[in-house]
Order: sequence, then C-alpha cells, then structure tokens
Amino acid sequence: MRLVFAPEFDAAFFGGDPDNFTYPRYDLDISFFRIYENGKPVHLDHYLGWSATGVKENDLIFVSGHPDSTGRLLTVSQLEFLRDLDYPTGLEIYSKMDTVLRSFSSQSEENARIAKEDIFGIENNIKRFIGYPEGLHDRQTMGRKAADEQKLEATYKANAKNGGTPDPWQVSLHSAVDAPFRMTAYCLITVARCAKRSGLESVRARSSQEAKRGNHPNSS
Repeated sequence: MRLVFAPEFDAAFFGGDPDNFTYPRYDLDISFFRIYENGKPVHLDHYLGWSATGVKENDLIFVSGHPDSTGRLLTVSQLEFLRDLDYPTGLEIYSKMDTVLRSFSSQSEENARIAKEDIFGIENNIKRFIGYPEGLHDRQTMGRKAADEQKLEATYKANAKNGGTPDPWQVSLHSAVDAPFRMTAYCLITVARCAKRSGLESVRARSSQEAKRGNHPNSS
C-alpha cells in the first residue's frame, strides 16, 4: 500500500477542534492510498468509484466506514447507570489524561508533536462524555423512554409463551444495581493512575520508538 495524497495539517484541520463536533467541517481531511500486488497497482472489479460531479438529489448514498453504535435498545436502568456513573467517571479520566498530556506538550516542541494526536482523540472523548448526559438529564426524553419500556414490558408479560422464563427487566435491573459497586472499585484503582500511565507513559513509549526511527531531534 502506497500513499498517493495527504493534505498539509492546516488544510486538514481547517476550522480547528470546534468544527470537528459542532459545525460542518469545511476542510480537506482526506487521504488516498493505492494498493499494489506483485509490484503493480492491483486491479479490482468492484470498488467505490470517485465522482467528480458529486451527488444529486434523490441519489442513494452509502457511507464507507464503520457505523457508530446506538443505545436506543438500552433499558431505563442501564441509561441511568450511564448518566449517573459511567459518563461522569469517563469524563474525569479523560480530563486527567488531557491535563497530563498538555503538561508534557508544554515542555518542548518535540513533546507537543508527539502528544498532538493523542490529545485530539482525548478531547473528542471529552466532548462525547459532556454531550451524552445532556439527553439523559432531559426529563421529557427519559419519560418517553420509561413509557415505551413499560408498554413493551406489559406486552412481553401478557404473552403466555414467556411464562416461566426469567424476567429480563429484573435481570437488567440487578445488573444495573450491581454495576456501580464493581465500577467504583475499578475506578478507585484506575482513575488516579490512568492519566499518568495511559497518558504520560504512552507518549514516553512513543518518544522512544520514534527515536529508534530517527525522528527524535536528539537521535543521531
């Protein structure tokens, strides 16, 4: 695989981090690669073609890549667990990692280069963990979810075929009740060290790897 095209950083990151999640991204954040086989460009009968004219209204559009996950099938108790424990904990972890990496970056221009990509990813996660709970704190949204779940539960229990089987809502509720205790124990172990180990040690490891490749300013 060979790189055919990659934009300069300023062209790919036009609009900065705010445009990444908040506004449409008017930038050239794209790269092209060519696949080779036996030293020659591989010939494929089926591939996603490039259109110089773009799409037209009513065209059928497919997006290449991995689709994101959805939480629409989660129960109310599961959503409450995410809202009250999982998301706040994740926000604290990523905020600590961001602080450590920014401190590392401030020490030199080379440190800033090494940590830049990690900081981008961490700040994306911070925005996610700030945005996710907003809907879960909306009473109207959670009220509709609770009403839909009650209707589904009533329909399930009214079906004679489901008699004698474990109640899935009770199983889910017990899991949601037990999870905070397991989560708390895990967080007591990891939150304090997560930023230092996952953040600082990762960039130290990357620094060592890049020095071996000749990318470090102090390497020969």
